[in-house]
Amino acid sequence: VVSISPSEGLTADDPVAGAGLAVFKKNKCTKWHSIEKLGVIKDKKAATEDGDEDDDEDKDEEKGKKIDPPDLSKFTDKVLKQTDSPTTTEHLEKFVTKKVKHGTKKHKKLYKGPREELLKVIAMLLKLNGMEK
Repeated sequence: VVSISPSEGLTADDPVAGAGLAVFKKNKCTKWHSIEKLGVIKDKKAATEDGDEDDDEDKDEEKGKKIDPPDLSKFTDKVLKQTDSPTTTEHLEKFVTKKVKHGTKKHKKLYKGPREELLKVIAMLLKLNGMEK
């Protein structure tokens, strides 16, 4: 069940939230990410069962430390500062398709689904974080 207060900019009945969450869940992104503002909690058990929790790509290349995937309801322009992409949407699309990094961090899993679906997730995240254009 998705529930947030209208003051947070995105409501459960918002078509952007519904479309984005459907794709997010379909692609099992909840194995690694939570979206607390929408009541989506990371499913650590599912990642462990698939053996995904110890993936080498889950480390900061420069520091060699394990990275805990972020709550996606908390990213801001700060997260995206180290990018040459002209737009946030383009950067996020390139990041989850492993064409660019956030600083020294690579996205753990390569997104392989249709671009149209990925854009629905990105639109949801940008709107949720007050970064929509």
